[in-house]
Amino acid sequence: MAYKKTLTKEERQQKQDEYEREVADLFIKAIKENKAPWTKPWEPGVNVLDYNMFNMTKGGKQNNHYKGINGLICELNRSFFLHSDDPRWCTVANLMEHNKSIEDTRETLWIKKGEKGTTIRFFEKKYFDENGKQIHFDDEHPEDRNKEVAFTKTVLKPWVIFNASQIGKYTYDEHGEKVKDENGNFVYRPAFEPIEIDKNDKNRFKPIIEPETLVRNTGAEVMHDQIDQCFYRESDDRIHLVNPEKFESAEAYYATLLHELTHWTGVEERLNREEFKKYNSSKEWRAKEELVAQIASYQLCKDLNLKFIPDQRDISYVDSWCSFIKDKPQGIFEACQKAKKASDFIQDFSNKKTKKEVLTNEVNIEIEVTKKKVKPR
Repeated sequence: MAYKKTLTKEERQQKQDEYEREVADLFIKAIKENKAPWTKPWEPGVNVLDYNMFNMTKGGKQNNHYKGINGLICELNRSFFLHSDDPRWCTVANLMEHNKSIEDTRETLWIKKGEKGTTIRFFEKKYFDENGKQIHFDDEHPEDRNKEVAFTKTVLKPWVIFNASQIGKYTYDEHGEKVKDENGNFVYRPAFEPIEIDKNDKNRFKPIIEPETLVRNTGAEVMHDQIDQCFYRESDDRIHLVNPEKFESAEAYYATLLHELTHWTGVEERLNREEFKKYNSSKEWRAKEELVAQIASYQLCKDLNLKFIPDQRDISYVDSWCSFIKDKPQGIFEACQKAKKASDFIQDFSNKKTKKEVLTNEVNIEIEVTKKKVKPR
């Protein structure tokens, strides 16, 4: 009987460091080559949200899109290594479970030889009783259902996933033998029907909410009173923009508005984001806050099925982004996490919650904030 080795704390940390360095190098490469998702245009109907193809609702709808840094990792791996436009992914366990239901073994699905998986991570909460024994709330452990939880632990759990382009079906000859090419490699048949992607299809999936309504529901004040700059100013708690007609398109206007709306979330009485508070202290902190705002704007546009036009003002931060990600690999994870938190905070106003409820969930709204003049962001 084989036993799975339990890693020591030092070994787990080493694996964590190696993973963060690998992801950081991937993002640095993408930023330098202007291929990071938030630095290039995104077209609705062309690049869809990455998702697990086997985790679907009963109606056959996509049920679990990869979000935050996991979604960005999927995009970058497809772009750099797989050269695939297919947003469908799955795990080895997904394939094994699927193959159990296939009567004709010639139609089973296999990961192509030599293909390398993409590692993503999820937070998983574990429950324990007063004796430190883990409690499982699933059908396989009915005896645990009535146990009282004494404490919980949240751990990062890695998952290795494979893109649909990495999966195939073996090709068989008339004798039922697997066919190989002249180099001795297996010849695979397509595993899935290709996804029909219509570049003109703006209703491929239902938008969460229209951008105007999304912004209005937050209660943020937007002023169109500038000649040649756009920024959020904490001293009057307003977003200041040029007139909409000065933008090259409506999409460019909304991408900028959502970018500044992310800055709006950073103040003490909202998300109290460190990057925002230290924005004017150094170029590094300014670059960090701009990275959070740019990623959040990108994610919001995708959620809204809105064409994303990157803010060209952020080109000047490329070197700073690469520098601090290289020095601190976990920095890109923190930026994506904070961008997701800002994106969720903004959308929560429209998810049948009142402004007071959203703020109460995040911070103590009774805190009195002393406003001071700061430079525009």
